[in-house]
Amino acid sequence: MVQKKDKNQLNIYKEFWSLANQADDLAKTGNYDVDMLISSWKHQLTACNFFYGTLVNKDPNHDANKVYYSLKHEPKEHELVYAQIGRGYSKELFDPHWCYILKHCGTKLIVVPVTSIKAESGAAIAPYEYDITESDNTPARMHIDDIRCIDKMRIIEKKGYLSVKTPREEIENFVSDFFKFNSKAVDAK
Repeated sequence: MVQKKDKNQLNIYKEFWSLANQADDLAKTGNYDVDMLISSWKHQLTACNFFYGTLVNKDPNHDANKVYYSLKHEPKEHELVYAQIGRGYSKELFDPHWCYILKHCGTKLIVVPVTSIKAESGAAIAPYEYDITESDNTPARMHIDDIRCIDKMRIIEKKGYLSVKTPREEIENFVSDFFKFNSKAVDAK
């Protein structure tokens, strides 16, 4: 049986000093926006402090497994939400992005990050990207290769939600084709 890890054994100041040195080295390359990395860390720490420090402490049992974050206004599938998707590895989309809600999963959402389409953007790269139209006729590009599940705490609710003009069925068909849900590759063998 796996032993439970003792929490909070590290020297927080020493560890963050080490992280600061690594971030400084990264900034010196001139190839990466360390300011946004730090902003992403701050966002996550603020959210964690709110959840574990405020919401969990309000729960009579102080049980994080039974506490849920609620939005003032619940988003719906086939809408765009502005979400802090954080910082990942080099080729992943990062920082706040509009995201298409593919599936609402209660406390989480399966989303596809969306970017604006600029004159120099070029055509969508099939089968990884799909162009949609927002309700105000603004073109946007879904990045199916960056699909992810996010906690609702990542949503920056003050930005509101946007409607999508492109029919939901078209988007779902594209995603289904991407994952080959419509073909039975196993059956073909």
